[in-house]
Amino acid sequence: MIIPLKCGAIPYERLAHILHAPLPRSLRGGVPTRLVTHTGEIQEGDLFCALKGKKDGHDYIREACERG
Repeated sequence: MIIPLKCGAIPYERLAHILHAPLPRSLRGGVPTRLVTHTGEIQEGDLFCALKGKKDGHDYIREACERG
C-alpha cells in the first residue's frame, strides 16, 4: 500500500523524536512524501510502516533501510 502524504506531513526529525528512534543524517531536515507498507515499492525518502499480516513487516525493516 502507498499513501501519498500532503504538505503538513510530520518532519522525519519529529517522527524520530516521538518514536525514540535514531535518524540517519540523510533524512535530517526532510519530510516524507509517501507512507509505504511493501518494501518492493519503497523509494528513497519514503516512510516505511511494518505491518503484521500473512507476513511480518518487521522482518523487512533492514531491506526498507537499504532502499532508502
